[in-house]
Amino acid sequence: MKRFLAFAAAMLVLLAASGCAMRAGADLLKAPKPDKDNQAITDELELLKGWDGVYTTPYAGTNRNAVQMKDLDGDGIEEVVAFFQTPKGGNRFETVVLGKRDEAYVQLGSIAGTGTQINSVSYPILDKTGRCGILICWQQVSESENRFSLAVCTGGQVRTLLEGAYSSILPADLDSDGAQELVVLNVPEGGRSTATIYEYDAAADAMNLAGEAPLSGVAKVIYKVAAGYIADRQPAVFAEERIEGGAGRQTDIFVYSQTDGLRNLALETESGQGKSTYRAVAVNAYDVNGDGMTEIPRAVRMVGSESGAADAAYMLDWYLYSAGAEPAYVMTTYRNVSQGWDFTISKAWHDAVRAVKGTENGSEYTCFVIFDPEGDDIPLLTVYYLLGEENRRTLDSADGMILLGSTSTATIAARIPAAASGSSLALTEEQVKERFSLVADDWNAPLS
Repeated sequence: MKRFLAFAAAMLVLLAASGCAMRAGADLLKAPKPDKDNQAITDELELLKGWDGVYTTPYAGTNRNAVQMKDLDGDGIEEVVAFFQTPKGGNRFETVVLGKRDEAYVQLGSIAGTGTQINSVSYPILDKTGRCGILICWQQVSESENRFSLAVCTGGQVRTLLEGAYSSILPADLDSDGAQELVVLNVPEGGRSTATIYEYDAAADAMNLAGEAPLSGVAKVIYKVAAGYIADRQPAVFAEERIEGGAGRQTDIFVYSQTDGLRNLALETESGQGKSTYRAVAVNAYDVNGDGMTEIPRAVRMVGSESGAADAAYMLDWYLYSAGAEPAYVMTTYRNVSQGWDFTISKAWHDAVRAVKGTENGSEYTCFVIFDPEGDDIPLLTVYYLLGEENRRTLDSADGMILLGSTSTATIAARIPAAASGSSLALTEEQVKERFSLVADDWNAPLS
C-alpha cells in the first residue's frame, strides 16, 4: 500500500505539472496548482492506507489518467476523480471523488463496479449550469453484458443515479438544449434490440427515461456509434451495425424531441427492417461533401457487374436523411475502402463507367473504364496507390502523373491514358483533382 500511495502522490505532481488531461488547451497555459493543493490531495489519499486498493487507468476513451480533475458541480472548483482496483488483479473497482473544503480535500463519495477493467470514463454535461456526470463503463467477460454507472456530485455528495447493461453508450445533446442526454443501445443475445434515452432532472436530481425505440430487426452487432446531424442540422445518433451473415453495413438513425420522443428514422414500421440503409460494402455513414451533416450510402453495382459476382464493383449513392421527409440524394462516389479514398461519379459516368482493380509493377491501381459489353473497355483514368520510396521515386520520374494525395505510408497519383482522348467522358487534370478526396478518419469506436 505504501508503494501505491507514493505512486499516487507522484501522479498528482505529474498532473499538476502537465495541466491535467481533463483541461482544455487554453487551460494548459495556466500556472500549475500550488504545492499545497497537491499536498492536501495526497493527505486525503493517505487516509486510504487501510484500503487494499491499487492505481488503475481506464482502458479506452479520451480520459485515461488514473487521477483526473474536473469541475463536476459547475461551481468553478475542480474535483479530483481517482480510479482504483481492489485488490490488485481482482474484479472490483472503486472511483473515489475528492472535493476541496477550505485548504483541504475531503472524500465526497465513491462509485463501485465489477468487471475485468474500467473500459472508459466520460463527463456528460447534464444541465445548463455546467453540472457534469461521471459515466463509467465496466468491461465484462461477455461484451453483451457490459455495465455502466452514471453518478453526479450534488450537495457535496456523490450519488449514483443510473446503472444498467449496454452494448454501446453515448452522451449526446439531441434536443439542442445545451445539455446532453444519455443514449444506451442494447443488442442482447436472443433478445429485443433497443435504444433508450435518459434525461437529467435537476429538480429531482435523477435520470429519467425519456424514450425508447427499436433497432432494425437485422441488427446483430453494433460496430460503431457517433453523434452527428441530419437535414436542417438536426442532431442525431448514428448506429453502424453488422448483420448476421452479411459483410456490409446497416445504419440506424436516432432523433429525439420532447414531443415525439426517440425515433429511429431507418425503421420500417411494419417489417422492422432498415429503411434503405443496408449496403453490401463495408462503408460507414459519412459527411461525404463536407457540409457538416452525415450522409448514408447505398451501394449500387457499377455497369457490367453481375449480381453476386466476386469481382462486382460498387459505387455509392449518398443520401441525407430528414426527420420529416424522404431521404434526399446528395452525390455518388466510388470508394476504395482498403486505400481510403473517394472519387466523385458524375451523372454522365453513373451508368457508363465501372472500376477495375489490378496491380502493375508491384503497385495497386484502380482503372475507370467505359464499359463495352461487345468489345474492349475504353480506359478513362488510372489511379495508382504507391507504397515505399521506390514507387514514390517512380512517380517523380514518370511523365503525365497527377499527384492526388498522400498518407503516412502511401502516395496516390493518377494518369489519364491516351486512349481517353476524344471521349466525351474524358476528364481534365483539374477535374480529376476536384473529384478525388482522401477519406477522413472514420468514426471512433463507441464508448464501451
